[in-house]
Amino acid sequence: MNENFYAALKSVSPYRTLLDEQAGTSLVGLFGALERGEGEQAMDQYTALFEQITAAGWDPGTDSVMRALFEAMAPVGVTFTNFGRGRSMGHSVAARAIAGVADATSITIPLGGGRHSRLVYVVLEEGATFEAVKAAIQADPYFSHDPLDVRQVTKDELPRVADASHGVLMERVGASGHGLTESSDF
Repeated sequence: MNENFYAALKSVSPYRTLLDEQAGTSLVGLFGALERGEGEQAMDQYTALFEQITAAGWDPGTDSVMRALFEAMAPVGVTFTNFGRGRSMGHSVAARAIAGVADATSITIPLGGGRHSRLVYVVLEEGATFEAVKAAIQADPYFSHDPLDVRQVTKDELPRVADASHGVLMERVGASGHGLTESSDF
């Protein structure tokens, strides 16, 4: 079982991170210990592993563990990670780097199937025009591949629209063997 489990964890994925592989390798060891009946010691290792991985955050972190588990349950398939709804720090920083932007917040809105849209709130620098800022954000490669809505707000309005929450919905559709279709959500 461990060889098949490990092979599933090592399956090709464009989102594979080093942490995914470390989580998978550690989980293989855990399942091997459980098979040998070393339950209490294995559970201590399991708890320590999850504390380390989840302390890393979502991705890499908890998402890495869930991807590894999903791929073990359905070795052949595809995993979609849908981030949001909530603030994207990377996209917020990118919007703030646009000429004419005094401050900005980018909200990720999941569309399903690993696709997202972006809602960007901008506070303009004095003398900047909204049309020029909006066009620059739309042309930026970091934003151009997702549906995008850019809205102007005041400095006082920005904290009220800057949704600081963030979530994730992970979906795996695949097969566990002999054509059986599996679907998992986290």
